[in-house]
Amino acid sequence: MFTALSACVLPIGPEFEDPPAVANFQPFVVSVDPDAETTQQILAKPPKFKIQVSDPNPGDKLTVRWVANYPLYVQNATYLVGDSQEMALPPEPEGRVTFESPELSCDKFPLSTEKTLVAIVSDDGFLPPDSPLITDKSHRYNYTKAIDPKTKLPIQSLVMVGWRITGCQ
Repeated sequence: MFTALSACVLPIGPEFEDPPAVANFQPFVVSVDPDAETTQQILAKPPKFKIQVSDPNPGDKLTVRWVANYPLYVQNATYLVGDSQEMALPPEPEGRVTFESPELSCDKFPLSTEKTLVAIVSDDGFLPPDSPLITDKSHRYNYTKAIDPKTKLPIQSLVMVGWRITGCQ
């Protein structure tokens, strides 16, 4: 026995998905002048400190923060040296930008027994050091504007380079 059935075939369209988000990789230091972790004297003509940085994500905007007598934060001894500096990476892969420290003098390093200068790099900008979102006040200058999706807290930048400073009394 034959039974005739009539049917309608409905085409099923393709399922579209958003492309996967591009991972946000941390920036990295390419070169440093003078060499990192060296002792530099502040004399009549203090050295300029330069760092060249890059990021696996072309076009990222990088921010550098120069901090005296850090890490760890010490009240009345640790502070920002000048304003944060921002530069966008070129759009091509392996682009680099160079940041130069503000003018330095001994008055930038008061009341500290061990004088240091560090440059901290972020591709997410930085929170103000007095932000209520900062949970570890001893590392207040490392906190970026990026928020960890799991903890809902700001992320710390661990990309730093530093020098010891002498010649100041």
